[in-house]
Amino acid sequence: MENRSYYPLPENVATFCMTNGLRFEKEDKKKEEKEGYQSPNFFSFILTDQEGLRIHCACLVLKENPIYPELADSLEAFNIQDPKEYVVSKALCIISHYSFISTYKEFLKSIYSIQFAKTPIPIERYICNFVDEIPVPDKGNILVDYDIGGKSIPFFIPVDQYAPYASSRDIEFTFK
Repeated sequence: MENRSYYPLPENVATFCMTNGLRFEKEDKKKEEKEGYQSPNFFSFILTDQEGLRIHCACLVLKENPIYPELADSLEAFNIQDPKEYVVSKALCIISHYSFISTYKEFLKSIYSIQFAKTPIPIERYICNFVDEIPVPDKGNILVDYDIGGKSIPFFIPVDQYAPYASSRDIEFTFK
């Protein structure tokens, strides 16, 4: 994670993104075949900084294999003989002052899907495009459609006289 020149990341934000910590788990192929593919887990949360500004966070936690070669040497300290048998938790997160949680969720799911496609464009380029090159919509005036992986993801800022936008699914999870 890197700080932006105009706003430093809150301390310990990684703790909120990886609530169970960094975990190495032995991959159980029989369990995976029996129970089906385990999809990534999405969740969101809001932090408040020392000035009272809200920071909206959207996280997609997934398990990745193989483990990077840099980690393989350090795993020997934990008596892990074959690192290729293990998966490690990884979190893709968007941290923003804007509450586009549904949009962030769709973007993160698309990024996750794209990583399995054979594309000449590096995944980091998609992220840079989304973060640095897509304009933030004006309040109630502009609907921005972001196209990624053959899918269009809309986002907008509602007019102040209306309640903030939330899908019925977002509201459902709030009260469960």
